[in-house]
Amino acid sequence: MSEPIWPDPPLDPVVHPEALKLRYAAILESIKADRDLLAARQDDAQKVEDDLRSALHSAYIEVAKDSIARSLQRAQFLTTVAGTIVTLYTGLLGLVYSLATKPIRPLPARGIVPAVFLGLALVFSATYVAFLRSKTRRGRPLPSGIGADIQEQRLVSFIAWVSVSIQQRAWAMRIAVICLGEGVALLPLPFISLKHWQTLTLVCLAIGVLMGWIVFAEIVPQVWKKIGHHSSGGESGGGVAPARTTGSSSPVRTVEAPDPTSRGQP
Repeated sequence: MSEPIWPDPPLDPVVHPEALKLRYAAILESIKADRDLLAARQDDAQKVEDDLRSALHSAYIEVAKDSIARSLQRAQFLTTVAGTIVTLYTGLLGLVYSLATKPIRPLPARGIVPAVFLGLALVFSATYVAFLRSKTRRGRPLPSGIGADIQEQRLVSFIAWVSVSIQQRAWAMRIAVICLGEGVALLPLPFISLKHWQTLTLVCLAIGVLMGWIVFAEIVPQVWKKIGHHSSGGESGGGVAPARTTGSSSPVRTVEAPDPTSRGQP
């Protein structure tokens, strides 16, 4: 803001002492008005920032909470689809291989292969939804205090807690999807004419794909992750981030939220 142009005081301040007082008071009032305006602008900007941070944190929390419900809905959807396919498949088998048909057509042994994979899909999806551990782990409470850093720590800790609860048995959901896909792909087995070696080849291929996924997509990444965690933890003295002072008087440790796309531990 440019400096205001003040009128010259009277030539004789002794004769007009009040003029100097008025001029000085006006200068002080102008400075005070400028500082009040600057403070008001800073308060408005801080309020906008606080409102934006509050809305953003609320959106993060709502998405994190809804992700738990969505993960359960995915598992229930998979269970429903697998159950429906099994019902239709058994009904179709009963229609084609009914004992009332002449001549009697016995159900070939390869007819149970799709049912086995569909049953595995049901088992793994139910494992994700209903499996409960006999032991629980006690986590640290959310950090307390005042300030933007403390709010960020609480948000990150909450998202990490929700992500861990979702990813605990995510491996079961992925395996259930693989089993469902293989079961659907093998549904025509009892309705087409195949030689024994052809059936055995298809079954071995399906088992190989499933086992390959379990080993190379689920187990191996977790093993490498643990090896890397232990090696980095040994070099950095346990892998715990150093404490930093935030808005409160007590130090708060940095918490890193897991990647929502990371795989759960099998």
